[in-house]
Amino acid sequence: MKNFTPERINFVDTLKEEFKVFLDLVVDISCNLKMNAYLVGGVVRDILLKKEIFDLDIVIEGNAIEFVKEISEHLNIKFIKHHSFGTATIYFNNYKIDFATSRKEVYAGFGKLPKVFPSNLKDDLFRRDFTINAIAISLNKSDYGKIIDFYSGLNDLKEGLIRVLHNKSFLEDPTRILRAIRFKERFSFRIEKHTFKLLKEAVRDNVINLVHPHRLRDEIILLLSEKEPYKGIKTLYSLVGFDFIDKKINFNKDNLKLILRIS
Repeated sequence: MKNFTPERINFVDTLKEEFKVFLDLVVDISCNLKMNAYLVGGVVRDILLKKEIFDLDIVIEGNAIEFVKEISEHLNIKFIKHHSFGTATIYFNNYKIDFATSRKEVYAGFGKLPKVFPSNLKDDLFRRDFTINAIAISLNKSDYGKIIDFYSGLNDLKEGLIRVLHNKSFLEDPTRILRAIRFKERFSFRIEKHTFKLLKEAVRDNVINLVHPHRLRDEIILLLSEKEPYKGIKTLYSLVGFDFIDKKINFNKDNLKLILRIS
């Protein structure tokens, strides 16, 4: 990947016009409320990869619900809030925009949903699944467009690597096993060597069976919704198997050909 700087990026021209108008308002409210705002996660990854953007994820160092309330009053539109997670969602011209208070996560046990605590941007990015999804872009007037990359996600993005941020990542949230496979096949990336070792250890320890079936179902639906789902299914079978779905599933070349025709 090329043609972007690790210091600052003029990303606005890559966005839909509706997003440009919305982000102008975010910048003003960030200044007025003295709360820092950042684009985060998959949207930043896709901007850097020059992919089309369909929604936005914004982290607020402060209070995301208060921030979105201010936006909703300016635009005279409603929003959805979730006090327990400090998150809010607003729909602007039919586009979904998620806001979250920057937070730290603490896992009580493997495969369980974490407890969350307000924190700073660095902690918020550290809780992400992979380094390529742990990059932020400032939406603040003082350094608008600055890329914040605490965990070398830019380098992994350039090298085409899927890398976890710490050794317990797959244990704390085993759905990341499925996500690693999904991103690997979507972007034709490689799973970084140590990350691959951790993934195989997590599979060996059957931690995926600790996840609530509904969360696994959601991840499988996302995998099947990819442009070329057969690739992800094939990799899922080779790395994980299908026992966590149903031990009666028998995957072979004929099944793969069927998935290929359907997709």
